[in-house]
Amino acid sequence: MTQIIHEIILSDTQKGSGKTRHHRDGTFVTHHISKLQVVSFDGDDGVYVLYLDENNNELNDLYFDSLEEANRHIAWEFSTE
Repeated sequence: MTQIIHEIILSDTQKGSGKTRHHRDGTFVTHHISKLQVVSFDGDDGVYVLYLDENNNELNDLYFDSLEEANRHIAWEFSTE
């Protein structure tokens, strides 16, 4: 079962920050990312950051060993606090 720990809606100034590049199936998708979800899955000790478009389609994901690591990465990548 998936648990959404938290969700962040990105502002226009946060989208496509330029700090990272995200691709899906060989296509550059960074500028389509409009929402982030931090989720955990049963039986997995880490968390995932899901990169979603405006229709909640997953464009990319990153795995982190801890929620703290995921939150630090999000703060760095999108200048969130």
